[in-house]
Amino acid sequence: MHADNLIARASTAFAGQQPRRINECNCPECHDFSRLLAGREPDDIPSAELGDGIILLGPATLAYFVPGIVRFCLSNDPDEGDICNTFVFSILAQPISKRSSPECHPKLGELTVAQTSVILEILQHVTRSWYNDGEELPREISRATANWSWFLERARICDRP
Repeated sequence: MHADNLIARASTAFAGQQPRRINECNCPECHDFSRLLAGREPDDIPSAELGDGIILLGPATLAYFVPGIVRFCLSNDPDEGDICNTFVFSILAQPISKRSSPECHPKLGELTVAQTSVILEILQHVTRSWYNDGEELPREISRATANWSWFLERARICDRP
């Protein structure tokens, strides 16, 4: 799937209003992120300032910003920002027991079938565009792809909207 089409699908699947709270933590670092992101649209995510701080976002806020994160990661060199590596390797590739239900994902456990499908397509696109044919994939990418394939299968069986 072409990157622009995938970005459009992510924007549609994850469309929604910004959550009132960025996360549940009140530490100074999280407070700074809350101020940085307040009132921003998904495509206006400040990737340079946010960097690997996306790991601090609460689940609803992360889901709200997925379209902007995807746009940044698919439109730029993956080495250009910590945000891409954090999103793929630390969030999507969370080590989760095989055959766990989608709800077990600590950040993105409440996604719809359409959203879960987009996440899997993002991982498949990353695999094709970040790595050469025949190149051994990092285990995190392999794990993430296997987990999200399973999550999508479970979401379809459970008929989540």
